[in-house]
Amino acid sequence: MKNLKSSQILIFLIFYLWVSIFLSINNSSFYISTFKPIFWSFFLIYLWYYQKKTHIPFRKNRKCFFSILMFFLFIILIYFNLGFLFGFARSPYNHSLESILKNIFYQVVPIIAIEITRKILIARNQKSSLLLFIITFFLLLLELDYTVFINLFPRKESFFQYCCSILIPMFANSLLYTYLVSHGIFPLIFRIIFQIFYLLFPVLPNLNWFLSGFLGMMIPILIYAFIQYKFTKNKKISLKKKKVCFIQIRYAFTLLFASLFVCFIMGFFPYKPIAILSNSMYPTFQRGDVVIYKKVSLKNQANIQVGDILIYEIENQIFAHRIISKDETIDCIFYQTKGDHNQIPDRLRILPEQILGVYVFHIPSIGFPSVWFHDYFHKVDTKV
Repeated sequence: MKNLKSSQILIFLIFYLWVSIFLSINNSSFYISTFKPIFWSFFLIYLWYYQKKTHIPFRKNRKCFFSILMFFLFIILIYFNLGFLFGFARSPYNHSLESILKNIFYQVVPIIAIEITRKILIARNQKSSLLLFIITFFLLLLELDYTVFINLFPRKESFFQYCCSILIPMFANSLLYTYLVSHGIFPLIFRIIFQIFYLLFPVLPNLNWFLSGFLGMMIPILIYAFIQYKFTKNKKISLKKKKVCFIQIRYAFTLLFASLFVCFIMGFFPYKPIAILSNSMYPTFQRGDVVIYKKVSLKNQANIQVGDILIYEIENQIFAHRIISKDETIDCIFYQTKGDHNQIPDRLRILPEQILGVYVFHIPSIGFPSVWFHDYFHKVDTKV
């Protein structure tokens, strides 16, 4: 009887998954405003009735739960304070009372239903690692916004950014939730807190897709490492103190190095790298090389001279060409640039506000992965 009821849960959810995909393609507004909230509301009532009639063998780990809750709140605080570093952006949600209640209903009810389902399914299949992975992946599919997924799929670059910033972090979090449930920690309260925080705050950190994806991956990893530490501490595993200390130092330095590397790639330091996409500056540097340039603000452009290699941006494209002339007027300074390998100067003159920085040095060939991604998404060669 218990297995039959578990099968009924899976049948309901498979039905929801197929209807979600069909409506996302044919009638996304009906899916978002009507089908999705109605289904999850009735399904949540069904789960409440199921739990009331069926005993679920779930051992709660209260001691670790409160420690993880404090750690989770600390991470939310850090996430919000990133806005002071990267700037804030207006929340995409309306904050009238009616809209807040509607958004909470539309987004929190599915989260409650999914996490209760996770607890039920994992409690019944806890001994099989393969089944745990399948359950995790299946619950992830239920949470995807197929309207966005289908709209972005034909646009390769946008879809790639969507995968890095949304899909991969969602899967990492789903794995974390499964891990928590399998160790007696119900993650529902964590998810509700974060979702309500996201819905209620009028401003949120203005993070680009890369940084959003990086944080989305790092947060579940940090929580997992914290849990491992708690379980190791509670179980009193007999390890030599020197070995434990060495492992902790190694992980700390690895995390520090990875964080610094990401900050360097994102341009948080005075120097920043870019991958070269063409041979317009050959033989100084060529396609596949990575150029390191020093960022220059408008106030510090007085030292830029003819002969310097300028890094500048026009229409969302970054160029690295040499200055061949500099024209100063009362109101502005214009720079004329040319690629060393090109026969004629660049058509457009460069304004001070278009300047990103000045070339410092380059590293041969290590930028080819970025070049391949660019070529795959754009299918054309862009001169840089």
